[in-house]
Amino acid sequence: MVPKLAKWHDYLAEERDMDGDGLVYIRHPWESGMDNSAAWDGPLERIHLTPDMVPPYTRVDTKEVKPDQRPSKFEYDRYVYLVSLFYKAKYNETEIRDTSPFLVEDVSFNSIWARSNFDLAKLANESGLTNAADISNRAMMRATKAISAIKSKLWKNGFFYSYDLVSKTSLEVKSSSGFVPLWATTHPAMAAETITEEQALSLVAQLYSKNFMMPDTTVQAHDTVTGWKGFGIPSLSRADMNFSLVNYWRGPAWINVNFLIQHGLEHLYLSKGFSQPLRSLMESTYKGVRAQSFKLVQENGFYEYFNVGTGQGLGTGNFSWSAALTLLQISIDCPIQFSDALFPPATVPKEPIKSNPVLLLIMTGIFGVLLGSTFILWHFQEKKERSSDFSRPIEGVKWSQLTEAVDD
Repeated sequence: MVPKLAKWHDYLAEERDMDGDGLVYIRHPWESGMDNSAAWDGPLERIHLTPDMVPPYTRVDTKEVKPDQRPSKFEYDRYVYLVSLFYKAKYNETEIRDTSPFLVEDVSFNSIWARSNFDLAKLANESGLTNAADISNRAMMRATKAISAIKSKLWKNGFFYSYDLVSKTSLEVKSSSGFVPLWATTHPAMAAETITEEQALSLVAQLYSKNFMMPDTTVQAHDTVTGWKGFGIPSLSRADMNFSLVNYWRGPAWINVNFLIQHGLEHLYLSKGFSQPLRSLMESTYKGVRAQSFKLVQENGFYEYFNVGTGQGLGTGNFSWSAALTLLQISIDCPIQFSDALFPPATVPKEPIKSNPVLLLIMTGIFGVLLGSTFILWHFQEKKERSSDFSRPIEGVKWSQLTEAVDD
């Protein structure tokens, strides 16, 4: 497995780092995982199409989910056009770079790229391969280079934004993607690369604000369950003119993004490398994100995404990554030990087991894969041990729903 992972990383580094700064580009909104993010509006709007440029296609998604919860026809026409462009280029990356109107250094994609390189290095070191040192060294170099570029090139006016390589401009749309570097910069192997106090304060203050988490100032700050007017982290700032409570990546909360940001904040808080006022804000916010994620699935089920105004489940029901990440979070809080690759040592309860960075590579690659769900459920029922700090948010989780969602 390690040689194949190394080849995939070599492809990204050699073919997708157009200007050699350590950041890799995406050439289709689908590659970001945040298909219709408002950040892509600018690049997509400059694609002027005539009917003959769009291959015929049939959408299945709008038959399964209400159309107002999905990308528009305008967006889908451009998604399909880009795919046809790559096909005509026979997926030759040089030709695609020369002709594609969509080339973006996405902040969340590159955050995951950086973290996965740290974990590829660890996998290589434990693999016993004759070229393990070479794979590990390349991966570590790529990780630190990517983090450095994220902290400098993608940071602008107090937030992390994706960068448009075609127009040579920052895509200044405040989305949940801009908070993912909180997680990307907290890997145990890269203490020296952690974001600065200034960056952390700006991000946490915005996350805690009415535009994102919506704290309820009438409730005690330590009440992480009821101390919020919203439900999870919106995928787009409420202040954005394109914000929607129900439309896919234009407002709804996603359990996978909540999860990454929560763990980034938690590790930064536990690292004690920041001022006490900032650490207090980090603590309230990460506990709030965790509580809201539990509340969403408890009260609404394991949906694909959620209305941040009401908590209503949206998109597909019985969605595997919502169930998978709920199980993973419960496994920490109960506690059941998991890899320090996915959950840094500062967040792992007592007596962590030997690390297994495969989990991080799987979760960051597809978010929805669950390993060992039967074992986790059995272990939880046997141990019955949970942190009192999180007993209330966990209370009421329906295990039949969990297993049904995972098996679906």
